[in-house]
Amino acid sequence: MKKKTPLHPRLYVSEELIGSSKKILKYLSNDFIGSKRVLKEKFFDINDDSIHCKNKIEYEKLNKFIKIQKIVLNKHKKSRNYDAEKVVSSSIMLMQDFKKKFDIWFLDNKN
Repeated sequence: MKKKTPLHPRLYVSEELIGSSKKILKYLSNDFIGSKRVLKEKFFDINDDSIHCKNKIEYEKLNKFIKIQKIVLNKHKKSRNYDAEKVVSSSIMLMQDFKKKFDIWFLDNKN
């Protein structure tokens, strides 16, 4: 079975219009400098979904990612692969912290 490269969720934090047909969305990614997530930018057409819609989609990706990681963690526990268990457990904790940031963003940006 071929492994898929996971597309990590992004938390879009702001949007800025540039011209009449483009906008810049700034987002927090899964890249880190020290212990802080890196803020990145991406260009989109003005007609693309709103930042709120994009974050709903990313939130669903995040929940799916956490669910899959928990399944992987259980497999490592059953096979007594302790090193892999620690790595996956750490990944789950990072993603759960990221989920809290999403929850805060949704509370602050109710539509």
